[in-house]
Amino acid sequence: MSVFNPECTSNYFQVLDIDPSECTGGNPYGFACRIKVGGRSFDFDGLDMGDLQAMKGAINKAMTHARRARREWEGAQE
Repeated sequence: MSVFNPECTSNYFQVLDIDPSECTGGNPYGFACRIKVGGRSFDFDGLDMGDLQAMKGAINKAMTHARRARREWEGAQE
């Protein structure tokens, strides 16, 4: 079960675009990420689009690996 399911209000994640007027240098592509899971919080500020793309790529790679492993496992069960 997902730790971010709608019934669990104590866990969440947010990716927020930062108002350029609040950024050092006025970066219009500045982002912040907030994650809370199991009472632990992680905050990342100062991310740019490249950082978000790199995170997305790493997540996609992990998901692809997991899907491939599951297909192999299911094939071995037949």
